[in-house]
Amino acid sequence: MHSEVIEQASEAVLFADANEIIKIWNKKAELVFGYTSEEAIGRPLAIIIPDRFLSRHQDGYKGVMKAGVTAYDDEVLSVPAKRKDGSTISIEFSVSIIREKGEILGVLAIIRDTTGKWHKTKKT
Repeated sequence: MHSEVIEQASEAVLFADANEIIKIWNKKAELVFGYTSEEAIGRPLAIIIPDRFLSRHQDGYKGVMKAGVTAYDDEVLSVPAKRKDGSTISIEFSVSIIREKGEILGVLAIIRDTTGKWHKTKKT
């Protein structure tokens, strides 16, 4: 049942393990980022991080995995992201550290594409 809930969520849902490898990627994530589940699962989060932010992201992720906490538990973050076609989009997301028996398994992210919010077009 859990997988059905994730698949039918109205937001993009992804889970990446402690090594930044994508393990869960729902249908909405496919629409937002352009990668099918088959293309995304097993690949690093780097596929959706713009190159100019990749090093900072990786350092931060490693820090979260080591410390077991994130400064953004209760916040919605706004950042640029990268689609399969290389285009940049704006996203908002929240993160949760997922644990099992005290061990950090990785990070769950709930993501919304907000590109339209920042790139409004004028009606004629």
